[in-house]
Amino acid sequence: MSEKEECSQNTDKIIWKEPHSDHWGSFDDYIFVTETGGIGVNVAGMVYVKPLKEWHSLESSLSQSQAEVKELTKVIEDRGHAFQDAVQKAMKDRDFWKAQAELST
Repeated sequence: MSEKEECSQNTDKIIWKEPHSDHWGSFDDYIFVTETGGIGVNVAGMVYVKPLKEWHSLESSLSQSQAEVKELTKVIEDRGHAFQDAVQKAMKDRDFWKAQAELST
């Protein structure tokens, strides 16, 4: 076999390509379709290829995760405020008992 026959032919079809950057060592970012119908995304030389439905489900999962993070953040903030309030109350109560003890001596 000759060297030409051993090489694979690239059958990917580029459907979008970012204009070339003049930065040293930069890669062109692009989106492509594989021969089997996968959608590929190349950003800075890191390539991910998935079927269209998987790309779509990623957005759905991301949106759900963002909503969950927002909800958890609110719970943490609320608990933080409740904790701060409890500490302040305890400090005030302690000062009250301390003052009362000093008065009784």
